[in-house]
Amino acid sequence: MGCCGSKLANKDQREFICKKMSKEMMLQSVPAVLKQSDEIKIPLPPAFDNMKNAHAKLLELADESTKKPEEAKTTEETQENGDGEAAANAPDEQGEKKKENVFEKGIGMFGKGIQKASDMVAGAVGEGAAAGFKLAASALDAPISSVESRLSTVAKEMLKSEEVVKKVSKVFSSHIVTAAVDGAEEKCQGVPNNRAVSDYLINKSKQHLVTQLKSEIGDAIKASSGIQAWDDAINTYNSATETLKKANVEIQPIQLDIKEYICQCTVDSLADMMGKYEENLRQNLDHIPNSVDHPDVFAKAFSDTSSLLKAEYIKLGGLE
Repeated sequence: MGCCGSKLANKDQREFICKKMSKEMMLQSVPAVLKQSDEIKIPLPPAFDNMKNAHAKLLELADESTKKPEEAKTTEETQENGDGEAAANAPDEQGEKKKENVFEKGIGMFGKGIQKASDMVAGAVGEGAAAGFKLAASALDAPISSVESRLSTVAKEMLKSEEVVKKVSKVFSSHIVTAAVDGAEEKCQGVPNNRAVSDYLINKSKQHLVTQLKSEIGDAIKASSGIQAWDDAINTYNSATETLKKANVEIQPIQLDIKEYICQCTVDSLADMMGKYEENLRQNLDHIPNSVDHPDVFAKAFSDTSSLLKAEYIKLGGLE
């Protein structure tokens, strides 16, 4: 190693090494977490509560509209309800494709049903209005029960595509490479915790990552089964809320960019997995991935920074 072979690195040199190793830690985590797409969680958006609340309110309004029990349903209502039940309960004849069709038929039926019902309510009173309210509520049943399970599989479906995986990897890796790492030595030492590096490099930059991810995979999200149907249904639902206002029925609209929401959930899940990766690797430095270029330096950076050498600083590109 020459004249500086055993000379310890000074503070600035240790900081330089630790910046390199912090980024290396996170770069190693990217392909590892992308193999765990099953763990990406996309829960039902909070905005969807408006639709659930609308369902309850429409049934309540139906009861208030007439005190008499209905003796018979209109042919149209019976037909609409029948279509909804058929869509929701159709036998699984073609596996996953059948499930997707059920979702799209259900959400499509919702769009038509809510608009038809709002038109009925706008021009009717008493039992006529009650029938409209019930029709609107029944039109919500299928999408409410199917949207959550459908959204939960979107990320998994997308990450089956090598092209999408490459794009997600590019977003995270490019960010890691270009990001600044202040106080890198302290973070390598696990201050304030064993997720210090991922918290700083990933969690602090979530919104930036969401924006970049949406730009890269927005088209892939849109192409996912059911997402376009979701957009269409929400647009119809929001339009119908305006119609219902004319009948003095206040139903809250849904304001949600579904592509951004999916990207947000994806970034949140990947950030959490990268944190777990960091915690695990810190505890298993005898199992450093073979793809790490300088495993000996890497191990020192995450165990005992005081043992880092000036020669290692130079080896990593530092100036003498």
